[in-house]
Amino acid sequence: MRLLVTAILSLASALALAQDQPKTAPPPAPSAESPAPKQDSPPPSKEMLVKSAHEAIRRGLDFLHKTQAADGAWGSHDPVVVDSAQLGFGILDAGSHDGVRTACTSICAKAILGYPARTKEDMAMLDKALDHVLKHLRLAYDPGNAFNCWGYAFNLDFLITLYRHEAGKPYHDKLKESIPVLIEGLKRMQAAEGGWAYYTSVMMEGSSISFISASILLSLLEAKEAGFEVPKGMIEDAGKIIGTMRLPNRSYIYGTYLQYNGQHHLEELSSGGRTQVCGLAQHRFDGSVTRQDLMDRSKDYFQNIDYVEKIGNKRIIPHRDAPQNISGYFLYYGAYYASWVMTYLGKDARETDWTHLAEMILRNQEGEGSWWDTICFDYGDKWGTGFAIQCLEAYLEHAGS
Repeated sequence: MRLLVTAILSLASALALAQDQPKTAPPPAPSAESPAPKQDSPPPSKEMLVKSAHEAIRRGLDFLHKTQAADGAWGSHDPVVVDSAQLGFGILDAGSHDGVRTACTSICAKAILGYPARTKEDMAMLDKALDHVLKHLRLAYDPGNAFNCWGYAFNLDFLITLYRHEAGKPYHDKLKESIPVLIEGLKRMQAAEGGWAYYTSVMMEGSSISFISASILLSLLEAKEAGFEVPKGMIEDAGKIIGTMRLPNRSYIYGTYLQYNGQHHLEELSSGGRTQVCGLAQHRFDGSVTRQDLMDRSKDYFQNIDYVEKIGNKRIIPHRDAPQNISGYFLYYGAYYASWVMTYLGKDARETDWTHLAEMILRNQEGEGSWWDTICFDYGDKWGTGFAIQCLEAYLEHAGS
């Protein structure tokens, strides 16, 4: 009898535990007939979306005002500021933290730069951020934790944008000195096979990660177009290795380390946070991803944005299934590059996709004005806010507002 009671109690405990575990539903198969996210009420008009986007950006910029550090940066790894003991990211050493912190700073600074209705206070905030980035051009590599690659990637994204922007003219001489330093740093961190990573590097086993390689490739292409010299073979090697990570179903695996171990069988939407940036980088590199491919992947992404949002938003355990699915840190990053794709497509981008992007960003703004998709020390709500603001800015530019 005692054994029977014990067995029943054990079974009940197991069932309760199973019910407590997070469940991930398989993504719907994208198709031309895939329905748009369900609307509980009539969709807002374009005028209402534009008004809401401006209001949300201002609230986001106010959040950045309140959270910018005295040295001009955003984010902190100070354990007094945030309890980071169980957050799951392998950012352990000061060099890696410097890389993530300066990446956050550049993402936020670019968001400020991109808003035409900047105030004097916004410009002062931008100047402080730029000063911080320029003081942290060379980023240390911590063996096994190459988060300095993220710093190089988004510093280059920001500084190239500033160089080509009207507001960047007073800084041209300094930027002409600084941008080559970032390109040099990326060259040092480029793996022999052609890409970049953030847990390993050329100094380790040399695996390439698809999406960070694509982010860097896009910024290198922008730098070259702006007249900066990029070492021979750097762009070519990156473009080729990204191409090897594209599967027949048009998804992208997480990294080259998954190519031969049987863990790369992904549904098309499972790599949705990577597909936009990788597809655009490959298209601009050699055209092997066609313009029609970009249009199709954008359509799939936004027709299923409800799934992307549900599965990728505020996943507290960042690496539970990131290689096979949409982890938390892909939500606003993926949306950011989705806005790049639609901007690149111009009139070929679907109006409904722009609407889905704006609505998704607007409904996820927090009460204090921030956006966040995953916790990472004191960084997640900073990069989330920077990416989200830039998505809304892209929408407003498209809307002519």
